[in-house]
Amino acid sequence: MLINHIAMISERDDVQLLLTQFIIGNGRFLLRREMGDLEAAKPPNVVLLRRRNSWCSGEVMVHVVKVLGEVMAAVRAREPHIQPLLLFDAMKAHLTRAVLRACKAARVWVFVIPAWMTPLLQRLDAHVFAL
Repeated sequence: MLINHIAMISERDDVQLLLTQFIIGNGRFLLRREMGDLEAAKPPNVVLLRRRNSWCSGEVMVHVVKVLGEVMAAVRAREPHIQPLLLFDAMKAHLTRAVLRACKAARVWVFVIPAWMTPLLQRLDAHVFAL
């Protein structure tokens, strides 16, 4: 896999504009010599992560959850009733103790989608990102 996209989505346009999108690429895809140009060209809510591989590790997930927590703290400052929910498939990297601790600290609820339910409940993975 050359690239991985971690999408954050909201039904509310005002919140969606704040949510960070993560693109994880390996060194063969996100070339070091092109990173400056890519950083300059990307939208402000996109984070490019150049890593040895593009897999979504526990370390990456902790980073993602911390960023989500920061964004949602700003949203909750004006609307305290909003509750973020992360939908994870059952990949082990999503369910490490460090990731779950980060979710608790960020006040993010977690919903784990069983592997055999991904095509039904995780439509982005099954139908959009699979292209």
